[in-house]
Amino acid sequence: MPWAAFNATFEFVADVGDGKNFEAKCLLCKKTVRCGHKSSSNLKVHLKGGKHKWTDEQVKTLNVSDKTLKRKLTDADENVSDFFRKRKITQADVDRVVDNLIICETLPHSLVDSPHLKEAVLLGLPSNLTVGCRKSFRKRLDKHHEKMKENLKRALNRVKYVATTADAWTKHGRSFLGMTAHWIDTENFERQSAALALKRLKGRHTHDKLAGEIHGILETYTIANKVSKCTTDSASNFKKAFHVFDKSNPTVGQGFEDLGDGLLDEETASVVDADEVEDEEEDDDGCEPVALSDTFADANMDIFLPPHQRCGSHIVNLIGSEDINESVQINATYKKIYDASTAKLTELWRKQARSELVATAFKEGFGVKLERPGDTRWNSQFDARKQIVGLCSGDGGDNFNATVSSVNLQKLTKVEIRFLQEYVWVLQPVALALDIIQREKNMFLGYLLPTVYSMERQLHHRRHAFSDGKPLKYCEPLARTAVEAIHRPGRFGLLLEERELQLAAVLLPQFKMSWVKEAREVAVLREALIAEAKAVSLSSDLSDAPGKPSPSARAPAAAAGGETQLEAEAEDDPEPMEEERTMEEEFFGFQRQASTAASDDTESPEAEVDRYLNCRSDSIKDCFGANSTGRRQFPRLFHLFLKYNTALPSSASVERLFSRSGHSFSDLRTMLSDLTLEMEVMLKVNQLYWLK
Repeated sequence: MPWAAFNATFEFVADVGDGKNFEAKCLLCKKTVRCGHKSSSNLKVHLKGGKHKWTDEQVKTLNVSDKTLKRKLTDADENVSDFFRKRKITQADVDRVVDNLIICETLPHSLVDSPHLKEAVLLGLPSNLTVGCRKSFRKRLDKHHEKMKENLKRALNRVKYVATTADAWTKHGRSFLGMTAHWIDTENFERQSAALALKRLKGRHTHDKLAGEIHGILETYTIANKVSKCTTDSASNFKKAFHVFDKSNPTVGQGFEDLGDGLLDEETASVVDADEVEDEEEDDDGCEPVALSDTFADANMDIFLPPHQRCGSHIVNLIGSEDINESVQINATYKKIYDASTAKLTELWRKQARSELVATAFKEGFGVKLERPGDTRWNSQFDARKQIVGLCSGDGGDNFNATVSSVNLQKLTKVEIRFLQEYVWVLQPVALALDIIQREKNMFLGYLLPTVYSMERQLHHRRHAFSDGKPLKYCEPLARTAVEAIHRPGRFGLLLEERELQLAAVLLPQFKMSWVKEAREVAVLREALIAEAKAVSLSSDLSDAPGKPSPSARAPAAAAGGETQLEAEAEDDPEPMEEERTMEEEFFGFQRQASTAASDDTESPEAEVDRYLNCRSDSIKDCFGANSTGRRQFPRLFHLFLKYNTALPSSASVERLFSRSGHSFSDLRTMLSDLTLEMEVMLKVNQLYWLK
């Protein structure tokens, strides 16, 4: 750009005409603007008009004079702007830079007192500016936290349906309850997410204490009556808390007397849907479920909780880990090969971790280091074996065995290689189902049942034939056990019959009724959907407030890149690549309807449902989005889509709250107070709601 001050708002495209003019792309709205090399008036007019509405004062801050063009920059300093040299730096600017650095990079608070940081930040600045001290930083931390909470409250106030996830963890002797909130932007149907709390928990992990903590968090953000579902794992105390304090339960609010300790016992067994004891077990990356908080001051306070949703990815993980281990016990041949191959692989992973010589040999021989599986996550066990199978493909494992032999480790036999190939082939649908369910972006509760049925269908198929079309030699017991586990009451047996989950799947345009097996059930679900549609009042469309976030609700997103760190750093949440979409489509493989019908302003709920079920489009935005006039193609079903699909099928989001908090839970942070730690994590994750 001829004027360095415009580098922050425009990008040079190309010279046009006789070279006296050029085209620049606005970085704010992506429009192309033509301007002369000697006059910046067109650029200023663009900023003052259209969507931007810059004031004269804002334009003056650019300090641009048409008589003083910038020197020709080299490639090395093209990104250097005179704007930042000419702009007056204030104490607020210094505070903002220091706060952002400490909070967003999870650095020690003592760094504020470091002379080296002060030298780096204040270099070249006026002598009246200071970095401050740790005490002043803590005061600003409090202000940022309050600002974040108020902005998040306003954002949540503008939506009608909110979903939450919750989990309890312990690290370095301290226990925490984490909660996240999720909702759907009704303009682009993208999922929005934020962290709600990271509360220090003390005392026993009882259902009444847990219920009080969750209710208190929801009341803090005034969303207790907005939450469609709260997704947690299968721990018995979570399930009992949501059962006893379900707001539809007539005994809710009568206090905590005689409710027991919330731990799984004979009296509680019927309450928790006959789940097996192993459902309580949960160990994640060195963190464990733990005891919860102190007794509440008012034991008779009215407490109610939203409907509960069991975490689907936790159930799939149990199928992949505990249930398939039964196949080891039911078939002697399978057990012998499984034990032998697992012992050899375990030794490979152990030696690589402990011996630099072995690690170097593996890296040189394989081109990569072996993935070391975790102790608690089944998908890491699967991925590690899948890598071994990939390294053995092509040459039948000759290079793999040669590399292993070079460091005096046991080779895999041909039988063991074939066994591992069948193992990966059979359980690939389980791994893919787990990846799909625990995704956050482009994920809705309606994905759960189609994913489970697709997993079951593919397991049935792979039970009878390997990828080469030949029968399985060793892993048929594995496939049979996995299929049988799906329908157990403690797994998906009861969830597959839940009407709300069925309607959520039907209300996803990419599925509709395609996943339903029996024609009779199609008719039943159609009638259920019609009944729900009849109950919807169209007097107030959610495309206006309360359902559609107003421009002010989305304003923070533009300032912080448009997404929270909880979304941006979700490991399993990148936008699916084309080949990943193809894999997902092949995984589901349902036959979809292909007819269309026109809309009618006066159509009945029955007609709207039938038109939707026969609609060609599988796009959520096409089916439920508003057109230029604000009308929606399926207005009643749009309401129902939000009602049933705002919730998530997995609690993976709250797990990311813990795992994505950087070094907040490291050994070096154990001296932070509970409140300071919570504020630090909340501000790091919810940058969108306090960063300018």
